[in-house]
Amino acid sequence: MKRFLRYERYNHFNALFCYRSPIIVILLAGLMVAALGCVPRNIPVIDRYNLADQFYHQKKYKRAARLYTTFLLQNPQHPLADRAIFHLGRISLHQKEYQRAFFQFEKIILNYPHSVYFLEAKLGIALCYFYFQNYAESIPLFQEYLRYDHAGQEDETIIFLADAYFALKEYRKALDEYTSFLQMFDPQNKQTPKILYKISLCWIHLEKYDLAIANLHHLLNTKYGVTHRSEIHQSLAKANLMRKLPLEALDELLKARQYAEDPELLRQYEQEIIAVIQNQISQEELQTLIGRYNKNYPADLALIELGYKLQKGSQLLKARQVWEEFLTTFPNHPGKETVLGALEKLDLRLTINKTKIGCIVPISGDLSVYGNKVVKGIKLALEEYNLRTNSDIRLFIVDSKGNPDYGKNGLELLAEKEQIMVFVGPLLSSVAYALAPVADELGVSIITPTATGESIPESSPYFFRNCLTNQQQGRALAEYAINVLNLERMGILYPYNPYGIELMKIFAQEIEKLGGEISIIEFYEEGDTDFRYQLERINWIRPEGLFIPGYPEEVVLIAPQVPFYVLEEEELAAELKEGEDTQRDPNISTGMLQENILADANTYIQIQSPSEKGEEKYDIQLLGCDGWYSEQVITYGGKYIEGVVFTSGFFKEDMEPHVREFVTNYKKNYGCLPDLLSAQAYDATNIILEALMKSDNVNREELRKSIYNTRDFYGVTGVTRFSSSGEAIKEIPILTIKNHRFIRLN
Repeated sequence: MKRFLRYERYNHFNALFCYRSPIIVILLAGLMVAALGCVPRNIPVIDRYNLADQFYHQKKYKRAARLYTTFLLQNPQHPLADRAIFHLGRISLHQKEYQRAFFQFEKIILNYPHSVYFLEAKLGIALCYFYFQNYAESIPLFQEYLRYDHAGQEDETIIFLADAYFALKEYRKALDEYTSFLQMFDPQNKQTPKILYKISLCWIHLEKYDLAIANLHHLLNTKYGVTHRSEIHQSLAKANLMRKLPLEALDELLKARQYAEDPELLRQYEQEIIAVIQNQISQEELQTLIGRYNKNYPADLALIELGYKLQKGSQLLKARQVWEEFLTTFPNHPGKETVLGALEKLDLRLTINKTKIGCIVPISGDLSVYGNKVVKGIKLALEEYNLRTNSDIRLFIVDSKGNPDYGKNGLELLAEKEQIMVFVGPLLSSVAYALAPVADELGVSIITPTATGESIPESSPYFFRNCLTNQQQGRALAEYAINVLNLERMGILYPYNPYGIELMKIFAQEIEKLGGEISIIEFYEEGDTDFRYQLERINWIRPEGLFIPGYPEEVVLIAPQVPFYVLEEEELAAELKEGEDTQRDPNISTGMLQENILADANTYIQIQSPSEKGEEKYDIQLLGCDGWYSEQVITYGGKYIEGVVFTSGFFKEDMEPHVREFVTNYKKNYGCLPDLLSAQAYDATNIILEALMKSDNVNREELRKSIYNTRDFYGVTGVTRFSSSGEAIKEIPILTIKNHRFIRLN
C-alpha cells in the first residue's frame, strides 16, 4: 500500500509527537505524571491499557484518554501503541478536538504503516479535513476508504462523501452518493430519512422542484419530519422561491417560524421572511398578504413595505394612507418610530411653496459663463410670468460649481428648508447623475436644459430633460442626409474628444440603419490647425457627404481646406507602403463600418480614381451639428461654408411671433442675443410654470405628473412633449447658410 502523503501544514506539530527527542519525552512524562497523580502507580502496564480500553468502550473518554496517554509515555514501543494512539484520535473526534485528532491519526500513517488501523486512520484524517471544511481534501480519502472490502463504517462514509460534494455545490455528485446509500442499505436504516431530506435539497439545486416538494411533503408525515419540521418547511420555502412563487414560499417560512424551537433559528427565519417581503413580493402580492393575515404577523411587515413601494413609485398619497393604516392597526409595533420618520419625510415631499423655483448651475468658476446663460433664460421666463399673472415667484440659485457634491447638498438644503417644489438644472451630466437618487428621495422634480448624458431622464421618475441630445441630432441629421439630400456614401472627420466621439458613433450607426454607408472615418486632435493628412485621404475616397461634429473655431479652419487637399495616386500608394493606414478610433467596432472602408492602396484605387491634375475638384456636402450655429462660422468661414447643413436646438432668426418676442426681450434685458442654453432654460421654466397653473392645490407629486403630461408646448426651441422616460420630444431644426445668413430648411 502506498505510503500516505505527509500533511505539510501540520509538520511543525509532528516533531512534538514523534517521541524521538529524549528531552521532550522527559518533559511530557513529567507533566503527565503530575497531571495524572491520581492514577495508582503500581497498576501493571497491560492492566492500565485494559482499563483504558474499558473506559473507552464505556464512552468515558476523558478517563480513557488519561490512561492511554500514561500508557504511551511509559511504553512508547509497546505492540499496542498504535491501537492506543488510534483510540486517542477517535476520542478527540468525539470531543470535537479535530486538530488533536488529526495529529493522532497522522502518527499512525507516518509511524505505523503496517498497522491494522492504517486505513481507519486515513478515514479519521478525512473526517478531520471535513470538519476543517477542507472538503476537497477529504473527498479522495473517503473514496479510498470505500474502495476496500471491509465491514464497519461504509454507510457513514458514504454520507460524509455526499455531504462533502454538497458543501462544494457539486449537487449532481452528491445526489449520486445519497442515492447509492439508499440502494446499498436497509430502508429501515436510521439514516434513511436524513438522506431523503438531503436528496430533496439536491433536487432543489438541480431545479427538480416537483420531485423535491413531493419528497419533502412525504417527510413531513414521518417521525423524522416531526422532529425536523421547521427545517423541512424552510426547504419548501426555498423551492417555491426558486419557482418564483413568493407567497407560497412565505407561507412555508411562517410554518418554519412556528415550529422553530431554537431562538437563533427563529431569528433566522424572521430575517428570511423580511427579505422575501422586501425583495421578492410585488405590490399586488403585498396587498394580498395584508388581506390574508389582516391584523396578524406578517401583515405589519407587508404594510410597511407597501408604503415604501408606493413611495418609490411616486404614489405618495397612497403611501401615506398605507402607513397611517399601519399605525392604527399596530399602535405598539416596534417599527412605529421608523414609520413615523418616513411619514415626516413624506409630508415634506407633499408640502411645497408655490412661490419658489430652484436652479442648480455653476455661477462661479470656469463654467460660470454657461451657468449664467441658463440663469438669464430662467429669470426672463419668471419676469414675464409674474408680470402676466400678477404673481411673485422667486428664483433660488444653488451654485454647483460643476461639482456633484455641491449640487446634491444644495438640492437637499433648498428642497427641505425652503420647500422648493421644482428645480431647473443642472448644467453637467455628472451632476445630473448625482442628483437623481436625491430627487427620488425628496420627490422633487428637476428639468435639465443642458445635460446630454445618456439615460439621464431614466435615472429617476422626477428627472426631465429639455435639450438637444447628441442622439437626437445625430439621428435627425442622418435622416435628412439620406431622405432629403439623397446622399449615400458618407465620410466623418471628428474631434478626438467625448463630444466628437459620441456624435461620430451615433451618426455612423444611424446612416447604416437607413441604408447608407460610411466610406471613411478620420479624427483630429483638439488644437490642430492643419488637416491635410485627413482631408487628402477623405478626398481620395470622395464621399458624397462629410460630417464634422466640431466647434466654430475648428469648422472655419477645416472648411477652406476641404477643396484644397487632394492626394495624388502615387503619393497615396507611397504613404500606404510606409504603413500609414486610415486612422480610426480604437473604440469603434469594425462591425459598425461598411466593408468598403479601405485598408490598402489597391482597394482605394478600385473604389475611385483620383482627379487629373488641373481638373476641377468634386463637390462634397459638409454636414455639422449644433456647434456650427455661431456667427463666428459665417464671419470667418466665407464662401467655404455656403450650403453647409447642420442641426440646432434653437433658431433665433425664426419669424414665429413668440420666438421674435423672446429674442427681443432677451436682448433688451441683457444687451445680447440669446443662445441655445438660454433658450432651453427659458422653455424649461415655462413648462414648469404652465404645469403650475393647471391646479390651485398642487403638491410635488401632482406637479411631477403635470410636467410629465405636457403636450404640444409651443416653446422657442420648438413644440415639446415628454416621452415616458421624461425625454423631450421635439422637431429638430435643420439649418443651412445662404448668402451669409442662417436659413432653416425644415
